[in-house]
Amino acid sequence: MGTQRGRLTVYSEIVAEALTKENCKYWFECVKNYLVAGDVWDVVDGSFSKPPNEDDEDHKEGFMTWRKKNAAAMHAILVSCGTQAFSHISKVSEAKVTWNILNLAYNYNSPLDQSELELESVSEAPLPDGCIASPVDPSSFKSSTSKNINDVKFES
Repeated sequence: MGTQRGRLTVYSEIVAEALTKENCKYWFECVKNYLVAGDVWDVVDGSFSKPPNEDDEDHKEGFMTWRKKNAAAMHAILVSCGTQAFSHISKVSEAKVTWNILNLAYNYNSPLDQSELELESVSEAPLPDGCIASPVDPSSFKSSTSKNINDVKFES
């Protein structure tokens, strides 16, 4: 799946290779930097959480903004994680939950994993190919506090 860039084979525009247990520190740091540069890291770290009701007129603009940022973050994670990692997150639609599942599955102890990840339960199902943590039910993640949409700055 890699493309040739000069003498370096690059897996995607974001990382040089798909996520593995051996390269997880490199992978998480590269993807985090990409998300920060794209101004979408706040949906992953939870500082800009999903508004409570997309049909409520008071939250509609905030929801649309969150949805766009979440989709951008999800796309970056999905195109750079590889098929093995994708097997853990294929049914997840929120970037924060996706990031946290990958943190657990690859035993990457990032600050987000240690301080912000709150789990109510973790599945005991065995993992394929030697992964060291069990996949989790996304509904087991507690939601983070909301950020006021008026405090968020966006460029068109």
